Amino acid sequence: MRTITLYSKPNCPLCDHARYYLRQVLAEQPDPAAWTMDEVSILDDQDLFARYRELIPVVVVEGLPLVAPASLDVDRLRQAIRAAGTPPIGAAPTTEAQPVPPAPAPAPPPAAYPYAYPYGGAQPKGVLGALDRMGTGMSTHWLFGVNTLVGIFATLPWLAPIFARLGWWGLADPIYTIYMFFCHQLPERAGSLFGYQVAYCFRNSAIYTTIFLTGLLYALARRQGPSGPLAWMLKPLSLRVFALLILPIAIDGLTHMFGLREDNAWFDLLTGGRFGDFSVGDSLGTLNWWLRIISGVLFGFAIVRLLYPWIQVAFDQSRQMIWPVPTPAPTPAQPVAPAS
Repeated sequence: MRTITLYSKPNCPLCDHARYYLRQVLAEQPDPAAWTMDEVSILDDQDLFARYRELIPVVVVEGLPLVAPASLDVDRLRQAIRAAGTPPIGAAPTTEAQPVPPAPAPAPPPAAYPYAYPYGGAQPKGVLGALDRMGTGMSTHWLFGVNTLVGIFATLPWLAPIFARLGWWGLADPIYTIYMFFCHQLPERAGSLFGYQVAYCFRNSAIYTTIFLTGLLYALARRQGPSGPLAWMLKPLSLRVFALLILPIAIDGLTHMFGLREDNAWFDLLTGGRFGDFSVGDSLGTLNWWLRIISGVLFGFAIVRLLYPWIQVAFDQSRQMIWPVPTPAPTPAQPVAPAS
């Protein structure tokens, strides 16, 4: 039994192409059952990830490695299979000895950078090269960067009251000052720790905490891939669902803006006043607090579910524009020998 190993990772369109081409080439073989194809995710092994993260998909045919873009070339895959001992595809059976086709030249060592560039295919140098490497890094690690920045932004307002309690005003004051540009910081609409106000309001706390946590959930979904239990996270929300999820925060904000929620008399009228002081004020646990938290959570979740999958699609498509996936050439029909 001969073995082909495909090194890939979840949510990798180029890996999907390589898998399709391999199955196509194996189906053309005189004895497809003589081959077995294994697929290994480089995310499951730190050494494989360090070795192949910039080179996938990588196809190894009986020890012969093909890194991208060679692993996406159908002709190169056929040559590798021939070199492993498979007769040429389409060769007519005969009892006479057939000349052994020359083995292809050994595959070149993995390139430090696998993309195929225009203008001769060379990686640009100098400033263009630095910008290109920066763009590649962003396309690979954008989610880690975004989650890190959002996590910091969501955490700092809660550190401000801790710093204030410790008397570290040199750290607390800049946080309060910076977040003035993002929040009104009204005391009645913000939480507090140790008697000091959090640097942004309840609504912003709900929005940015939800964006951060949903971003981590999206990262887990990418790691699991399209066959994992969180695969639904990889597909962008439809605009209708997105609009439905952000509608509550629009209603909540507009009713506050126009003074329709000062006393929540409408709620007491609907409930007959059964909830007492629940409808009064903006403090923790009141009606206004719950409306801000719920609408903020829905808004943060909707933002991630709409934008993050589309950002990933944009990066994947930009890679394919720089490094186009080759289309397999049609196999020419074999001439039929005349009957003797």
